[in-house]
Amino acid sequence: TMYTVIRVYPNVYKAKTVYVSATRPVRDIVGKLLKEGIVPERVGLIGYEVTVRNRVATINLIANRLGLGTLANGEWEALYGSLKKTLTENSQLNIDKVVLSEDGVNPQEQ
Repeated sequence: TMYTVIRVYPNVYKAKTVYVSATRPVRDIVGKLLKEGIVPERVGLIGYEVTVRNRVATINLIANRLGLGTLANGEWEALYGSLKKTLTENSQLNIDKVVLSEDGVNPQEQ
């Protein structure tokens, strides 16, 4: 299935078309974005989990180094903005909200 992946940079959006599995499109899209380096290497990302319930996609990132709480504002916006814009603007995914957490905790709420 074809979807548009949107990378968010300061004041710039870059979109491209990607093909993902029809059975797990949200998980596959998140994986493609993460492989593009939207999480700085120093964070030590080792995995992720995705759940979708009631039009809300929850993305739990698993890191073994510094963690998401160490991201600068621009880095956080690039990460969260890319995931949110991509998932909510592909209307066939039926996602209205994106929640990002690390080991089940939202670092922006700490």
